[in-house]
Amino acid sequence: MKKLFLMLAAGFMAVSVNAQNTAITANKAGDNWYMGINAGVKADS
Repeated sequence: MKKLFLMLAAGFMAVSVNAQNTAITANKAGDNWYMGINAGVKADS
């Protein structure tokens, strides 16, 4: 029973470490760029 819990804990730790390594991605040059259009209409009466 002790071996089963030990193997399960080791498996969960391996999955956790693998998930942390794959979640980090490198930044690209265009990540922080955006384009927007500001438009409006003004009517004087």
